[in-house]
This record gives sequence, structure tokens and C-alpha cells, in this order.
Amino acid sequence: AQGLIATIDDDLKNLEIALAARRIRPELPTVQRIFSRALDARIERSFGRNSAFSPAALAAPTFAAALLSSNVRYVLDLPAGLLGIAFVNVSDDSPLIGPVADLETRFGVRRLPGPNAHLPILPSEEIALVGPLPALEAVQWANRPSPTRRNGGLIVCGLGKVGTQVVRLLSRREPRPPLTVICTVETPLRYVEALTAQGIRVLRGDARDPVLLREAGIEEAAALAALYSDDLLNLQIGLAVRSMYPDVHLVLRVFSDVLADRLVDLFGIHTAFSTSALAAPSLVAAALLPDVEAAFDVGDHLLVVRRQIMTDRRVGQTVAELRAAGQLPLSLRRGEQYQWLPPDDTVIEANDEVELLTFLT
Repeated sequence: AQGLIATIDDDLKNLEIALAARRIRPELPTVQRIFSRALDARIERSFGRNSAFSPAALAAPTFAAALLSSNVRYVLDLPAGLLGIAFVNVSDDSPLIGPVADLETRFGVRRLPGPNAHLPILPSEEIALVGPLPALEAVQWANRPSPTRRNGGLIVCGLGKVGTQVVRLLSRREPRPPLTVICTVETPLRYVEALTAQGIRVLRGDARDPVLLREAGIEEAAALAALYSDDLLNLQIGLAVRSMYPDVHLVLRVFSDVLADRLVDLFGIHTAFSTSALAAPSLVAAALLPDVEAAFDVGDHLLVVRRQIMTDRRVGQTVAELRAAGQLPLSLRRGEQYQWLPPDDTVIEANDEVELLTFLT
């Protein structure tokens, strides 16, 4: 075997599986699905970096970004900040048509690696882009203006492993968006008090209740995320909101990929995500390659983000040369300075720390 992935819904059992495998083959790469963030950090100290992943931590950036934008497919949480992945269907009269360099310079985004990445953008083509969330929104708007979204606050329903991390990510944004959290009456009081101390409004009750939704500010809200670990409950919350205010942007957590796809057809909900589906590519990639930070799928292909210290023949090459070889630098750290999406004429220096996006081969 090339590697082992332990994904049972039990942190201790996953650890026992990895330890048993290491006793038999000490050199075998092992990757564990771990829900406890504290245990995650301890395992990585013993088993090596990126040997344990929290599905909630991998999925939370995408859920948080989906509240802010309806066009993002996946989000990477990098040391330099959040970078989104978006797919754009180029309209026939789009200003995006033409050289890729013009698009990248104008909007501060990059086209994902691929055989056509350097070719001019054509009408009716689907292009995959990576960039800061506001930049991706600007690209979508330039391509095909969409109805203006509400300018109100955000509502997050659920304070479990995913919901807690989504709230944490949103509270770090500058400026912080107006944020209200709805949690069940069973939610430990210490969670509620911790958020209240940060100035975040928390309501306890049933998020399907129209009275509670109105108290949370659904009349003016820009978006609502239902993030409970219960597909039916999240769907019921979404339908309750749709029946009251159809123009509120919805983000739903579901466990089934099939259900996520069906929600588009049945209810027009385009931002339903499966936590397991968001996390699975990273677990697979980490079992096959060292230094994997995250991974996501594009069609039948897997794209991986690898954090590497530059000490090999790539030192002295330009970013353009790396891109021509199928390696897209997402961020570059030189000393204490981070740079997002470094320009093509940037020359790689020895000991630069680079987050590279490339296909898994």
C-alpha cells in the first residue's frame, strides 16, 4: 500500500488504526480524520505534518465564503488569507473574452493550471479561477451582472464543529459583518457566553420557527447558513426561510452529495455543500504526497496545494516559468512578508516558502 487513511467517526479508533499500521510499516504515510483540533495538533507532532485533518476545519472556509458570495465553489484557508475557487461560464458578449493576462491583471485573479490555461478566453467557455473573494465577485459581475444582493447581516444556524469554525472565520473579517447565531437550547452555555463576549448576538431555540427567525433579523438579512449535523433539519430551515423571504441567500450543510445536487433542481439552492465531500480530496492527497495543505477536485482531476521551501532547481525561475510547468504559486512568503498570487515576473529565491497549486499525478 502507498498510504493509509483512517476515517472512522471516532478519533481514538482512527489513532489506534494509524498506530497499528505504523508498527507494521513505520515508513507508511498515514492520514487520520480527527474532529478534535487539540488532538489534531498533537498527532501531527508525533506522526508528522499534515498527517491529521479535521473535516470541519477543511470545510468551514467554504461555508463561510458561501455566505458572502454565491459564486465560490471551494475556499483555501492559507496563511496569507482566504482564496476562493470559482467557475465562470463566459457569456457571448463578455468583457472577459480575450487574453488571459488581461483578465488576470484587471481583476487580480489567476486561471487554474491546465492544458488551456494560457489560451485566450472564448465565448461560452467555462473558466476556473482562483483569487480573493471580492475579486472573484468582480469577475462574475463583469461577465454577467446578477440581481443585487441584500446588504443586511448574516445568520448562522448551528454551533457544532462546523458552525463554530464558520463563526470564527466570519468574526475575523475586517470589517466584521453583522452576525447573529441561532443555536439549540442544548448548546453549552460557555459557547454562548464566549460569542456574546465578542459582541456576537446569540439566540437559542428552533431555527425553523418564523418568530425566532424574525427576532434574528431575517427581514433584512443578506444570507443564512444552516449548519446542523442533520440534513432534514437544515433543509427545513432553508424552506422556512424561502417561504418567508425568497431573496435571502441560503447556504446549507448536507451529508449527501446527491442531495446537494438535487437541491439545485428542486429548490434552486446552489450553495449546498457536503462536509465530507469538501474534506475527502485533502485526505486522499495527503496519503499520496508529502506537504499537502489542501486539495479539491475539478471534474475528474484532483488539484492539490503543497507548501514547499524552495531549495531545488526552481530557485532562479520566474513565476511564469513555474506556471508553464503546471505549478501555480498561490502565495509566497519571503522572510516575514506574504504575497498573494505573485506576479509572473517574480523570481523565486532560495528558502522562499511557496504555496503551489498543481495537479495530483
